[in-house]
Amino acid sequence: MKTTRTLHHMLAATMIVGCSFLSMSQAKAQSAQATQVPEYKTPEEQAKKLTDKMKSELTLTDTQYQPVYDINLKYANKGQDLMKSTEDKKAKMEAMKSTMADKDNELKAVLTPDQYKKYEGMKKEMKSKAEKACCQDKDKK
Repeated sequence: MKTTRTLHHMLAATMIVGCSFLSMSQAKAQSAQATQVPEYKTPEEQAKKLTDKMKSELTLTDTQYQPVYDINLKYANKGQDLMKSTEDKKAKMEAMKSTMADKDNELKAVLTPDQYKKYEGMKKEMKSKAEKACCQDKDKK
């Protein structure tokens, strides 16, 4: 009887220790995921990636590529500055909306009406993907 009770206690202790190690390893993995550096972290890399995507999806001409890249770079820098600012989240979002409207106006001057329409579709798709990614991150926490 005593041996069975001791065996049960040892089994319970082993399970508790095992669960503790499992919890610690999961916490470390989540922490590592949260601190991962984005794949395109500099404004130049962000602008290049977006401009290349636009070239492919909007069939930008060679003469359109550089002005579109310059616009994307300008607003990638502004976005980075906004994210670094000490303003509260609501103020940042309002500033970002205004900045994006300015960017859209500049792009509208470079793109054809058909390209701009496709660009608006691209934006909706990117926004949807970003929202899904954001929701998945929240679910993991």
